[in-house]
Amino acid sequence: MKKLKIREEMDVNYQWNLSDIYTSDEDWKISYNEILIKLDDFSKHKGKLATSGEYFLKVLKKVSSLIEKVVQLYVYANMKHHQDTKNVSYQGLQNKALELFTKANTAKSFIDPEILEIGKETIDSFLESTPELQIYKHDLYDVFHRAKHTLPKEQEELLAKSLSFANFSNEIFGIINNNKAVFEPVLDKNGNKIEVTHGSFSKYISSNDRVLRENIYNSYLNYFISRKDELAGLYKYYIRKETFYSKARNYSSSIEGSLFQNNIPIEVYSTLLNTVNSRLDLLHKYISIRKNVLGLEKLKPFDFSVPIVEGVDYKVTYEEAKDIILKSLAPMGEEYVGIVKKILSSKWIDVYENKYKLPGAYSGGTYGTPPYILMNYMDDIRSLFTLTHELGHSAHSYYTRNNQPFVYGNYTAFLAEAASTIHESLLIDYLVKTAEDSKFKKYIINKYLTNFYITFFKQTMFAEFEKDAHKLVENTTLIDSSEEFSSIYKELLEKYFGPDFELDDKIIYEWVRIPHFYRSFYVYQYATGFASSVAIGKAILENKQGALEGYIEMLKSGSSDYSIPLLKKAGVDMTTSKPILDALDVFEELLNKFEND
Repeated sequence: MKKLKIREEMDVNYQWNLSDIYTSDEDWKISYNEILIKLDDFSKHKGKLATSGEYFLKVLKKVSSLIEKVVQLYVYANMKHHQDTKNVSYQGLQNKALELFTKANTAKSFIDPEILEIGKETIDSFLESTPELQIYKHDLYDVFHRAKHTLPKEQEELLAKSLSFANFSNEIFGIINNNKAVFEPVLDKNGNKIEVTHGSFSKYISSNDRVLRENIYNSYLNYFISRKDELAGLYKYYIRKETFYSKARNYSSSIEGSLFQNNIPIEVYSTLLNTVNSRLDLLHKYISIRKNVLGLEKLKPFDFSVPIVEGVDYKVTYEEAKDIILKSLAPMGEEYVGIVKKILSSKWIDVYENKYKLPGAYSGGTYGTPPYILMNYMDDIRSLFTLTHELGHSAHSYYTRNNQPFVYGNYTAFLAEAASTIHESLLIDYLVKTAEDSKFKKYIINKYLTNFYITFFKQTMFAEFEKDAHKLVENTTLIDSSEEFSSIYKELLEKYFGPDFELDDKIIYEWVRIPHFYRSFYVYQYATGFASSVAIGKAILENKQGALEGYIEMLKSGSSDYSIPLLKKAGVDMTTSKPILDALDVFEELLNKFEND
């Protein structure tokens, strides 16, 4: 049985270089102490923001500079911890950075209430008399937008201080999911022993060896099921925490509190659920096709990822993947491809899995740092798609951070998932057009259908579970075990997957292992982002006038406006059901093409 290497045994040429953030841990500590001193001195500005436009600008600049450095401290410690979660020293730095972040939020907590006291008329006069303040205009107007949810200074300070222990459930879940996770080794159909890790689960769950798929599925879920009541308790605590902060700020529910932060109407969420629910017949048809091709009576939970086009063994090394991705992005223009090439050629990507490395993948970094990527590359098509997905995020970050000031130097998840899934759409288009035979072309169409299932349908189901789980906790205290949540999840599985899917006694507990549930009402944005990307990608590929320019403009805009109007720059209006219906139409066309070819 092949064992994972520890961090020190890995090839450094395929590891990210975090020295662009801090050259050493000692530099990190020096910066930490400098910020700590500056934060202690920040209270002297309290009650003085109305002094003048110039004074107000000075304070806002100081806040931006301090928060930027605090976030860099956290990101460095966080990424160092993620490359080896057993290294407790970086977990310690991570905790110190979180404490500093709480202190920073506490130190600046007087600003929003004081802006409201000053009033919009005075703020407008400051904007007129001090032109440099115009940079902050959207951010300042957003304070008035949030007025009824902003508390008096003393209460804001108290809530800010409470953040130091508010992330308890997230942290414990991370420990259970990462460095505490131990999975039983499994056998394939030939009796070979396979080590089970987060990375090997992702790889072998799509194996043509059904014995291996079932064994690795059982081993993986058994670990989480053994801790299901513990994890249910954590999730219940997390939802109660979210409910507390929402109610404290006068929101009617945690979903309103979460969506309001980015000015997303709740109707966007409900429209997604209702529209997808109205066409679940398409998902049922997909499952029926998959079941029939595999020659099964019922599709089991470990049968969703296996390719259903036989005779195609598509292996792709990391170096090959880089070349394929760059060619697939040609419709985005030379400038865009050049940015992606720079990301790939710099030491900004941590490529391969090592022991105790965080599972999965993400695009990271922050304002003032490179757009780093964490990967667990496995030399397969899944990894190829994961890499281009994260490169979409990193290209978005590169454009935003190089065209916006710090205050708008990030973007919402509502926009982020469009950028990543556009990359996947372009990759699929390229692979289909360059396919050497019809079997491989059908294989790629199946891959796109699988992407639809994972990113669009299943994330919508997750979003519906999240809505129902929050509602359950908000309306009752009688949640003693995992069964209440699992009952909700079971009903959704039955509804979404239909008559050709076979429930077992494990899949109803799948929800306990989903880390995104510890980011309230996040997952629906995968589905809305996917729908957006279908529309934008189609327009770019068809060379529709202004489509590429509008999309690049959105990438450059960061958070300088709310998500809905920024997405409209790229030609998509998510306040309507049209993008969702259009995506469903594309899914139906692909189903028919796959079935009839």
